[in-house]
Amino acid sequence: MARHPLSLVRLTPPAGWHDASVLSFVAPEVNGFRANVLVTHEMVTDTDVNVFADRQSAELAGALAQYRKLSREKIKVGAIDAVSVAYTFASPNGSVVRQQVVYALLGEIAYTLVMTSDEAAAESSARAFAQVLAEFQIG
Repeated sequence: MARHPLSLVRLTPPAGWHDASVLSFVAPEVNGFRANVLVTHEMVTDTDVNVFADRQSAELAGALAQYRKLSREKIKVGAIDAVSVAYTFASPNGSVVRQQVVYALLGEIAYTLVMTSDEAAAESSARAFAQVLAEFQIG
């Protein structure tokens, strides 16, 4: 398992600023598209991962062209309860993009893991994301 190189970075931000770092991993290009995984975190007031996931999904549905939900399921990421939502949408160039988003809450921190791929690579990307989720650790 690789540790992200930013885990070695230390700095003191200005007063009132918070950490909004993003981990991003990109696959080799296939047919002009590079599948990727993003991991974000944010402080939240939600205590129910289902409520958080539903609100985030509703925002995406309203913001993405031709949004189509494919699935929503409760899963575990390690020992943490999570929600996985898969959907497609139309990119600005008209191609179909598929994303699987996993939402997990740990205390006041929401972790969001996103796999993005084009429709042609959806199956192989889903397998890669399953491996990422199986090995994902916090701490």
